Amino acid sequence: SAQQRARDFLVLRDTLPLAVMDEDDEQQQSNGGGDNNGDDDPLAIPSTTNEPKTRPYLETTTPAYRVAQRFAAAVVYYATNGTNWETSNLWLEPGVHECDFVGVSCQELPIPAVTLEEAIQNPNAIPRHDDGTVDSTTERMIVAIDLPENNMGGFIPQELSALPYLQRLGLWSNAIGGSLPSQLGRLTRLSSLLLDDNLLEGNIPEDFGLLKEMAYLSLGLNDGIVGRIPAELGDLSKLEQLNLANMSLRGPIPTAFGQLENLVDLYLQNNRLSRGLPVELENLVNLESLVLSDNEFTGDIPSSWKKLVKLKRLEIQSNKMTFDVDERLCSLRNNAPEGGLLEALVADCQGEEPKVSCTCCTSCLP
Repeated sequence: SAQQRARDFLVLRDTLPLAVMDEDDEQQQSNGGGDNNGDDDPLAIPSTTNEPKTRPYLETTTPAYRVAQRFAAAVVYYATNGTNWETSNLWLEPGVHECDFVGVSCQELPIPAVTLEEAIQNPNAIPRHDDGTVDSTTERMIVAIDLPENNMGGFIPQELSALPYLQRLGLWSNAIGGSLPSQLGRLTRLSSLLLDDNLLEGNIPEDFGLLKEMAYLSLGLNDGIVGRIPAELGDLSKLEQLNLANMSLRGPIPTAFGQLENLVDLYLQNNRLSRGLPVELENLVNLESLVLSDNEFTGDIPSSWKKLVKLKRLEIQSNKMTFDVDERLCSLRNNAPEGGLLEALVADCQGEEPKVSCTCCTSCLP
C-alpha cells in the first residue's frame, strides 16, 4: 500500500551519511564530544558492507507533527503514482526537507513541541496543532501543494489530513481517481481546494461543510461524482467561487446556498440537477456569475432575483423551464435605463415555439 511504502521510505531509505552533521552535532564536536568515525552514534544504521554508516533523517526527538508531515507527503507521492509524474523534482530524495519538494510551499510556524518518542509513548496525549497552552517549537510546515497538469494518477489519500496547516491543495487537470476523502474536512485552514478535471468518483462528503476558511472550491469536470449537493456546503460563509460543473449531480440546489453571501461565481452547468430554482439565492448580493445550463430545472426564475444587482452573467438554457423573463430581471441588463451590470443573459428563447420569452436576452437558443 501507499502507506506501507511511505513507512518503508522513512525507516529504510530516508537517511543521511554520518559525515553530514547538523548544528547540534557540530557543537558537540567542537566541545570535544564524540569521535570522527561515528562508531558510538546510537542512531547509526549498521552496514554489513564497507559502505559508510548512515543515520535517520528524522529522529525520535523530531517534533511529532513534523514526522507526520513527512509521512503524509510520502503517502501522497505513492498514492498518486509519483514515479509517473511529469515533474517530481526532489520528492522523496533522502535528507531533503519536504518543503523543498517541487510544488510544495511552507511557512515557519509554531507547532507543539511534543516529540515522536513522546507521541509513541502516549498517543492519547498529543495536543491539537493549534493548542496554544503547550510548549511549542518552530518548524517549516506545509501550507500549499500545487501540482496541476502533472500526470498524477491513483487516489487522494486520507493522510492529507495530517497536514493541519494546509491552506491550498491544487491538483487540477490530472488523472486522479477514487473518492473524495471525508477526512479533508479536518483541514480547518484550507481555503482553496482545486481538484477539477480529474477522474474522481462517489459523493461530495458532507464533512466539506466543516471547511470554514474555504474560499475557492472547484470539483468540476469529474463526471464520476454523483449524488446530491450537500446542504452543508451552505455553511462555507467565506466561499467566493464554487465550481460543481460537468459532473453527475442530481436533486435540487440546496436552499442553504442562500447563506453564501460572499459568493461571486457559482457554476452548476451540465449536471442532472432538478426542481425549481431556490428563492433563497436572492441573498447572494455579491454574485457575478451564475451558470445553470444543461440541467433539468423546472419552473421559472424567481422575480426576487432582481436583488442580484452585481450579476454580470446568467445562463439558464437547456433546462425544462417554460416562462417569461420578468421585466424586473431585465432591469439588471447593462443597457437598461437603470444601468445594471448584467452583460450575458442566455435562455431557450429561439425557434417557432420557444420555451422562454425574453426581450432582453443577449443570446437565444432553441
